Amino acid sequence: MQQMQSASLHNSTRRTTNTKFNPNQRPNQVNHLASQKKISRINSSLLLLLPVTLRHRNIYLKVYAFLDTGSTNSYISQPTAAYIQLEETNHQEQLLIGGFFNSQTIEAKTVDFTVQSFGKNTLAFELTNVLIKENFNLNAAEPEKLNDICSQYDHLKDICFPDFSNNDVALVIGTDNIDIISAKTIIKGNQNVPRAVLTALGWTIAGPNNDIGYFSSHQATATPIQISTDDTQILDVLASIWRMETYATSPEITMSSDEIHAMQTLRKTISLYDNRYQLGLLWKPNANLPNNYKAAIAQYNRMKIQLTKNSEKLALYQNTIEQDLSKHYIGKLEPDEIPSTGWMLPEHGVINPNKPGKLRRVSNAKSKFKGVCLNDMLFTGPDLLYNLLGVITRFRKGKHPITAGIEGRYMQVSVKPEERKFLRFLWGAVEPEFFEYTRFVFGAKCSPTCAIYALRTCADDNAESHPHIKKLVYENFYMDDIFEATDDIDTAVKIIEDLRHVLKQGSFNLTKWITTDHRILQTIPEEHRSITIDEIKDPKIFKRILGMEYDGE
Repeated sequence: MQQMQSASLHNSTRRTTNTKFNPNQRPNQVNHLASQKKISRINSSLLLLLPVTLRHRNIYLKVYAFLDTGSTNSYISQPTAAYIQLEETNHQEQLLIGGFFNSQTIEAKTVDFTVQSFGKNTLAFELTNVLIKENFNLNAAEPEKLNDICSQYDHLKDICFPDFSNNDVALVIGTDNIDIISAKTIIKGNQNVPRAVLTALGWTIAGPNNDIGYFSSHQATATPIQISTDDTQILDVLASIWRMETYATSPEITMSSDEIHAMQTLRKTISLYDNRYQLGLLWKPNANLPNNYKAAIAQYNRMKIQLTKNSEKLALYQNTIEQDLSKHYIGKLEPDEIPSTGWMLPEHGVINPNKPGKLRRVSNAKSKFKGVCLNDMLFTGPDLLYNLLGVITRFRKGKHPITAGIEGRYMQVSVKPEERKFLRFLWGAVEPEFFEYTRFVFGAKCSPTCAIYALRTCADDNAESHPHIKKLVYENFYMDDIFEATDDIDTAVKIIEDLRHVLKQGSFNLTKWITTDHRILQTIPEEHRSITIDEIKDPKIFKRILGMEYDGE
């Protein structure tokens, strides 16, 4: 819910046309709203999103709907319309869509279908002339997070979001269906906190969410780019794109003063201890955190009440604690080891509907106390990722593709002992006990940069004996995955052997190996393979690589 509604959905003016739609006919000049990675920080708010059921004939689909009072029309995403087999009406629309920065003329087709409230005692509404849009850049939050928010406010305690595996927003209902999106009842709490809103499609929550921490930052903008039939303008746009694509391959990368400060911390604090790299957190100058123990106790009590209502989830949560203790990812503290200073990380358990019986414990480094959180005190650090286009291009150069991932990447890098007090949390099925992370945690702002820096340092330290592995680590890793391709089997086997050997010097374990040749796969221990020898015959074993479809043939 931290996404900002697309400006292109607002202020549209309909121009009804009775002529047959000609896809090749377009205005002489078209203004496009192009998304760019330009960060704009604003306060986080929960939008009016709620789960609904779409119905067409005998096909039902559960999706999230956005009730948008700022949109004059209703929209459905094209993939959703295709999935429930909606038939386009004869009604054709030519829309002049106006946003905050620009306007855009598009041809749009319309569909009719039924939307139902989610759960028992459903109410159904017919939606007509709903416009088909390619997709929405909007996602709802996980029900677990929404329910956790509701549990923290008395006026929201009766609101419960159902388990819902798909959090993509597929429907926008605008003011052309005002009776559906209008608030029938609003339950308010204090100022600047979420409120409960009852609509014709059921209850949801909306409003400021600045003190919870799940959505404490917001990144979304649209930047207008004009594309016309003027060849000069087109060439200018292409030149800017090419400059952007070659940025990560430039030998000289300009860093901000904050990134320089973070890089100095990385170089100063890294060390190899007991076959594992150790780093300090990337603190901002004059960083200071209050003691948030009282807030942590309150959050722990709420979480324990929730878990005791679900014995299966409680057992899974306790199991993650025991596993992390056995792997030395966390340590349990005795009362005499607990200093008066430090920071407590709120935690909660998340179950992926696609992985039943598996729970992931999540630390919330954005949770605020007295107006600050852990991430407020940390630098992100410099971007050490290699250019994505280069990684993909090199992966396509050979006949034998190879991929693998580092097991628990963040958990393989240690935090300096004197700084672990800022990564503490509470747990205990009966009474609260103190634990602290000994490794970098998922969610801490600096964890990605620290993990990449430790991995590269491992390659640097072994570069004299394995220079080719250093090159691979720098150029063929993206996040925690390696992507390589060779033209012959012997080279692939040698690369796998050397890569596993070098990274083992820093306790980085490569696992979930995939390749397309059984002779390569046989050299990898079975427990580290992602596929079997039989599955390797399937040319579609590489389904998606870095978000792209990959054809193994």
